[in-house]
Amino acid sequence: MRPRHTLAFALSATLLFGCLATQSKGAKLQDAAQNLNIATRFGRMDIASELVAEKSLVDFNRKHMAWGRDVRVIDVEFQGVQLMSKDEATVLVAVGWQRPDEQELRTTQVMQNWQYGVKGWKLVDESRAAGDVGLLGEKIDVLRPDKRADVHFKSVTIPSPY
Repeated sequence: MRPRHTLAFALSATLLFGCLATQSKGAKLQDAAQNLNIATRFGRMDIASELVAEKSLVDFNRKHMAWGRDVRVIDVEFQGVQLMSKDEATVLVAVGWQRPDEQELRTTQVMQNWQYGVKGWKLVDESRAAGDVGLLGEKIDVLRPDKRADVHFKSVTIPSPY
């Protein structure tokens, strides 16, 4: 019984490795982009950082510093992948987000630049392509209305005659 399990495991591992080894660069890019964006969507910056090029990590962390605190990401939707060359690609992602103290849903299209290297596809840069400003750490002034004065009448207690 033991050798059968070992043989089954070895066979399944070989098949799995064979499938991963034959995966195209485009499919690997799609997997990497999806893993990075889903990780950032759910606040898993530790996982997302593994898919960022080392030279771009400081910039990536700066751009995503407010995520989870001042920016709540609601949805991430892929809008396109374009291979620029055999080792460079652009991914367009639409991000639905809002500020925690507002009800308004904002949408920003983010253009991500990826490069293929020894460790696979890595994010090297991202920028706002269109949509609302403020998702990627851009400096903005949020205008809030002044607090209104209390317009309620003062409470009056009517004494009981009893």
